Amino acid sequence: MQIPNHLRQSLPRSIWDWLILIVLLLFALFFLTPIYVMVVTGLKDAQNVSLSTMWHLPKQLSGGGFLEAWRRLYPNLGNSLQLTIPATIISSIIGAVNGYIFAKWKFRGANTLFAILVFGMFIPYQSILIPLIKFLE
Repeated sequence: MQIPNHLRQSLPRSIWDWLILIVLLLFALFFLTPIYVMVVTGLKDAQNVSLSTMWHLPKQLSGGGFLEAWRRLYPNLGNSLQLTIPATIISSIIGAVNGYIFAKWKFRGANTLFAILVFGMFIPYQSILIPLIKFLE
């Protein structure tokens, strides 16, 4: 069986291309390892889960780990959803109203204020945590 020309052109040609491909595959494997452990652990019974057997495939598929995790996390998940859903809806409505006001109402300094607000959205929150803590002490 022959490889079509359009696929043959996309294959790695040099040793550096192969090396880059291998390094990228190793990074992907490293990135996906926690997902493998989570799925394999979730498919085991809760009694068969331990640090020494977390890499082993389950002897029989049960889903007991997922059920146990759901049972333990359900009350806290409900509280989190009760906080995050209204907060998301309210902040979206306030943001839409602000966007409408900036689009329709022109006042002196509106462009400057808009630029400051847009710039403020790009500042990572972690960069203001230390000054915020110092301020609140």
